[in-house]
Amino acid sequence: MSKGKIDVLAFGVAMSGALVSAFVACNIIAALYPGLRFPCCWVGLFTSKSPGSHASFTEGIIATILMSWFITGFFAIAYNNLTRRVS
Repeated sequence: MSKGKIDVLAFGVAMSGALVSAFVACNIIAALYPGLRFPCCWVGLFTSKSPGSHASFTEGIIATILMSWFITGFFAIAYNNLTRRVS
C-alpha cells in the first residue's frame, strides 16, 4: 500500500466493529432505560423493532454492517481518489 492511502478492507472492518459495538451498547441501554432518548433514537436509525428484543439485535446489526460498508465505500474510496489527484 502506498503512503497516504487508506486500506478499504481495514477501514471497513474497523467501521463495522465501531458501529456494531455502539449499536449493541445503545440497544442494551435503551432496553434497560427506555426513557433515555439518545439510545432509543440510535437504535431507531437501524431497526423499527423494540429495543432489547432478539429481532432488534439481529436486524440492527445487519443494517449497521451494511451502513458501515456503504460509509466505507464512500469515504475511503473518495479519500484515496482525492489523495491521488493531489499527489
